[in-house]
Amino acid sequence: MSDDSVLYFAAAAHEQMLTGVALAGAARRDVLIDSSRMTGELWSLFSAVVLGLVHVSADSFSYKAQVGNEYTVGPRDDDRPRAAVAGRLHRAARNYTENLVLFVAVLFLLSAARESSPMSLYAAWVWVGARGAYLLAYGSGIPWTRTVCWQIAMVALLVMGADLFV
Repeated sequence: MSDDSVLYFAAAAHEQMLTGVALAGAARRDVLIDSSRMTGELWSLFSAVVLGLVHVSADSFSYKAQVGNEYTVGPRDDDRPRAAVAGRLHRAARNYTENLVLFVAVLFLLSAARESSPMSLYAAWVWVGARGAYLLAYGSGIPWTRTVCWQIAMVALLVMGADLFV
């Protein structure tokens, strides 16, 4: 086999591979753009992810306001504790991350079991709303408010889980 033949076959294989990747990518983009496939629970999950970004941003920016930009962009070799609002927003972000895992697990179970109902959809949105209110309540430091928001979110999670058995 000559060098030209090898180059021809290599070029043809490369072209087929690129065509296959392009076709697979185009098909995948069609799926990603088709929002009609998204259930209400999945939209609530997307909203929960956005809320997670809000939590991380609130935590980050409040800490930066407390310690200054020079410290936050540096190596952070000396650990500076968060105080007041920055501390509350940091704890709220940690709590959100812990509870988001439970929310995602219940949504996955509902989706896998195809047991979604209007009640689980309503509960999913109540969870998202209560967790958003939790961030505001914790950040403001109003006594009892964050606890009530957390409890509402937990009840919503239990209602979603109960939908698996009803």
